[in-house]
Amino acid sequence: MAIPGFARRFLGWAWLAAFLLAAAPCWAGDGAASAGPATPDVSAPTRDQTIYTVIGLAHSDLVIPRAAFGGAPPRLKAAVGQLGDGDWVIIGWGPYWFGRDERMSTGGRAASLVWCLMTPQQGSRLRLAAIAAPGSAPKEGHLSLIPIRVTADGLDHALAQIDRSFSTGPDGGPVITYRPATEPGVVIFRSDQHYNVTHECNHWVAEVLRAGGVAVPPGLDLVPALIALSLKTVDASETRRPPVAVRSAVSVAPPEPAR
Repeated sequence: MAIPGFARRFLGWAWLAAFLLAAAPCWAGDGAASAGPATPDVSAPTRDQTIYTVIGLAHSDLVIPRAAFGGAPPRLKAAVGQLGDGDWVIIGWGPYWFGRDERMSTGGRAASLVWCLMTPQQGSRLRLAAIAAPGSAPKEGHLSLIPIRVTADGLDHALAQIDRSFSTGPDGGPVITYRPATEPGVVIFRSDQHYNVTHECNHWVAEVLRAGGVAVPPGLDLVPALIALSLKTVDASETRRPPVAVRSAVSVAPPEPAR
């Protein structure tokens, strides 16, 4: 069913205003993180890894060292093999139009997002990109980067959770839906997971983090600002620490100085 023009504009701007209000905590007191972290040595001989949660206005992503995918599950490993050069991989998930091939205005995209949230979508997408250092996807910005230290076991569980998001092609590998001609490091893959108001891009990021042992309470994963607040208090509040069996698998890395 088509959305009337005036309704699209109203829904778009209303949703944008809601996200601006929800993202306000990200602008307050997070200058060091938003300035960008120093890049760790990804070749260092350690089982622990630092991954990053990329906090945007309405969307969040994960950044993982490329070296960590050597033992990843088959579909995820094959997907990373399709990327261009870069020591880091940024991964995000979104609705059927997630990517660069759907041209929409800001208001139109926001209205389409609201429509997807209210009308469960059976099709969705994963976006992977190779990047030189932790940060945003190509041609995008972010409000902050939050470093998280995970053990090899925690990261293995997180990668397995990501792998389950891929659709499987006839050859058993991931299904590519789009390669932006102007961004050779970005590849869009098909996902069979449903997208709706109870399972959107930020929920997906939280699910991956929880699989790795990171305490992101359900309910604090609707928007990036809530994920940021949850991650920043993982070590400050006993009620948000992972259970003892999982706690050894994750710790939030200390803030890194602004450059």
